Amino acid sequence: MASFYQLDDEIRDLLTLENFLGDLTVPDFIDKISQRTAQTTRSDENSGIKYDDPRPYIRSFELVSKELNNLSIDCESKKSKLDQLAANLQVKHDTNVKSLNGRARVLTHKLDHLSGNVDKVHNNSINPLGERLKKTNNIKENAANLIRLTKCYNEFYTNGVAPTELIQFSNGDMGKVAKTWNQLLQLSSKLSVDPSLTNAKTCHEVIVEESDKFEANILKAFSKFYALPDPNKCQELTKILFEYNDGVKLVASYASDHPLARDLDPLDPITDSFWVPLGNPDKKSFQLDDMTRHLLDSVLEEMKSNLTLIQRIFQDKSCHIPNWPT
Repeated sequence: MASFYQLDDEIRDLLTLENFLGDLTVPDFIDKISQRTAQTTRSDENSGIKYDDPRPYIRSFELVSKELNNLSIDCESKKSKLDQLAANLQVKHDTNVKSLNGRARVLTHKLDHLSGNVDKVHNNSINPLGERLKKTNNIKENAANLIRLTKCYNEFYTNGVAPTELIQFSNGDMGKVAKTWNQLLQLSSKLSVDPSLTNAKTCHEVIVEESDKFEANILKAFSKFYALPDPNKCQELTKILFEYNDGVKLVASYASDHPLARDLDPLDPITDSFWVPLGNPDKKSFQLDDMTRHLLDSVLEEMKSNLTLIQRIFQDKSCHIPNWPT
């Protein structure tokens, strides 16, 4: 219980900066003080009726007010010290910023100078060296390719048979082999008209025959994977055939072997009876016959159903294909 002259330790602890009021609200704090200072006295003048003595309350709240005043003075003192400390730190910070700003300008200047020197070295030394290395590498590759091409042609010209590397090869070398066949066909075609090479014409015929076999095998494999379907394999074979001869036979066979192309064969040829009315400006309406309408509908449905597959297989070799109506 609080006495007339002092607050107990628990109340004092609630009036410190470190634990001000604890977790109590102001009304709770007042109730707590009131409960601790409650006292009663018995008065003979009032027939022994108990009544609350106000003096403990007055004294307790006077002490609380005094403690709050001391606490306010302590807060102002600490606030003043912290303000002064903050001002000193701000001055120190500003000084450091000015110092570092000067150093940053010096470092930026040095960095710009270094960057300029690096650019000069790159432009004057490294870049020309890279170009020379690129040219040297291209010359080396071209020389290796020329040696390979000459060796293959000599095998055809001398022995009349295809060299082993053009017959037995891995799947990963098919593109390289296709390119060699393409170059051999061009080379042998030019040499076949040279009268000084007695065997050049026969050599060219053998090369054409063997290259046709190579192309036929690739086309057969393409048809197999297209029927599965396996778009990835078809795409690989498409690249090889375009490397070989721009995919001439691939495109032709794809079109001619398609079911729609076979459906066109039994149709009667279009005669003048159809074309002449089209040139008549007075004729305002035309009507397709059932067979033609069915054919056009079939073409549209076929394109819509296979467009994604076709685009994927020929994506690197085909022009832009417009969106078909749905």
